[in-house]
Amino acid sequence: MKTITVKFPSITAQEIYKKSKNKVGDDKLLWNIDWYKDEDFFTKEETRKGKREIVLEIQHLGRSWNECNSLKGSSEMLNFAEVTYLAWKYPEFRKLLEYKYTWTSSRASDGRLVDFGSSDADGAYVHGWTPGSVNGYLGVAFSRSLDSLNSESGNFDLENRVKNLEKDMEKIRKFLVF
Repeated sequence: MKTITVKFPSITAQEIYKKSKNKVGDDKLLWNIDWYKDEDFFTKEETRKGKREIVLEIQHLGRSWNECNSLKGSSEMLNFAEVTYLAWKYPEFRKLLEYKYTWTSSRASDGRLVDFGSSDADGAYVHGWTPGSVNGYLGVAFSRSLDSLNSESGNFDLENRVKNLEKDMEKIRKFLVF
């Protein structure tokens, strides 16, 4: 399975939209944004800053968000800002979404889950679906954080994980003391 490593800045989809002037080369980045231009997933939700490994494949086509979420294992769904960033900066990711859509972890204010896809010269389409919705061209692009990995050796940074666990255990101990 082909992957790319991306170092995400902390940026919203709205900031990407403005910075890119809604362009990817000669094409539009996003089609009509009218329904979501004031939604938090567009205006406030940011990419998760840091290094992530992105799978260059739309997996589990024809599965609901609930099913895709249960199949993710140690991977994570991308949020709307991350998918927008990838479609803007990584042509190979945008190409994945020419005839397909990916679920995101983002929600609209009415509770619907946001998807992104069908990217063409007119821009990518964005919809909201219920978690149980199914469509044959709708799947998921997964990612995983690489920030917990030691970049030189490729090994997990066990020392920091142990420190964080010790801090969490201390909080639990304080809570359990009557």
